[in-house]
Amino acid sequence: MELRRRKLVLASASPRRRELLAQMGYRFEVVAPAADEAVDPALPAERQAEALAERKAEAVAPLVGEAIVLGADTLVACEGRVVGKAADEAQAREFLRLLTTHRHAVITGVCVLDTATGRKQVAHDATWVQMRRMSEAELDAYIAGCGWRDKAGAYAIQEGGDRFIERFEGSESNVVGLPIELVARLVPRTFREHLGNLRRDLLARHRELLLTEEDLGPPDALERRFGRPEAPLEVEIGPGKDNFVVRAARAQPDTNFLAVERLRERVDSLCGKIRRAGVGHVRVFYGDARAALDRLLRPGSVRAFHIHFPDPWPKRRHARHRLIQPAATARLAECLAPGGWVRVATDARPYAEQCLECLEATPGLVNVAGKGQWAAELPGFHQSVYEKKRRAAGCVIYYMRFAKAEGPMGESS
Repeated sequence: MELRRRKLVLASASPRRRELLAQMGYRFEVVAPAADEAVDPALPAERQAEALAERKAEAVAPLVGEAIVLGADTLVACEGRVVGKAADEAQAREFLRLLTTHRHAVITGVCVLDTATGRKQVAHDATWVQMRRMSEAELDAYIAGCGWRDKAGAYAIQEGGDRFIERFEGSESNVVGLPIELVARLVPRTFREHLGNLRRDLLARHRELLLTEEDLGPPDALERRFGRPEAPLEVEIGPGKDNFVVRAARAQPDTNFLAVERLRERVDSLCGKIRRAGVGHVRVFYGDARAALDRLLRPGSVRAFHIHFPDPWPKRRHARHRLIQPAATARLAECLAPGGWVRVATDARPYAEQCLECLEATPGLVNVAGKGQWAAELPGFHQSVYEKKRRAAGCVIYYMRFAKAEGPMGESS
């Protein structure tokens, strides 16, 4: 993947192009080009679109310093004729009668110009459009609504023209004015934009399984995603690369499970495992565990927390990033239902000591093993690949189990 080191400038006054580029995750400035839009009519339609896009980029380039400049121009071709912007209502009517009775191509030329190196990439994308015939009343109404003004072919799908379209062959965004697939190939990204694009792709592929911080408004957001709010809830914080939550969900079909993970690659992998296992009662919170504790989980709603091998942040200056801190354990206790419990496993002795001290100091939590105690073995407990490797290397595993003082202590495998 190519990453740019210079700012991106959109050489277009079109609000639709600006919206599409922003939706792709790019960060950019906008500079409207002052470019002559007259072009040799003898050129093929594709070359006319490219020439205009190139002209727009070159007009803006001297104004922006070192930058990547993106120019674009869209036109319509039908029956061997380039149909541009209508000069008045009469011409708009003529264009629309032509386009609603003939299959036509919407062509967008794109030019990407690097002002620092002079490197230039010019290309185009074409989408074939089939529209249905407009009645005279529909034609009158559309003309009166002014959706034709300053639009190639005198229509825009984003301003009411979509209701007359029967089918597309190609990129729909190209018809709006910017072929996002072509732009993605030609315009380099910054690393931040690249990560944003990966995140959007992940959400699009796994939306039905995922919750993010954007879903944290309603207090019952989690219950609504499960569709069975009466079922008990168990939460795994930091599933990593393991499949504990999938195994637990298979064994307990009457329990809802939530996995909390902040790393995109691990979320993607976990969602794939959930789908392949066919466990429809598992959801994944893609974000920080503290956000899930503070804003997603309601008091008294969780039967069990599973926290397996949280990052120990071993350096002293990083210790504040550890999950098990007084504020977090107090929130764990608050979220637990009466009789609920929390289990922590770690292979880091200093972190185990901190966890034990912190959990024992949390009002309402009782150490199942006895005060000041932990277990080095937990018969029947699922061992992850990581745990097996650490045991094979001679490491001790520290298990801590704490139950909420009210009511009987419950436990699951």
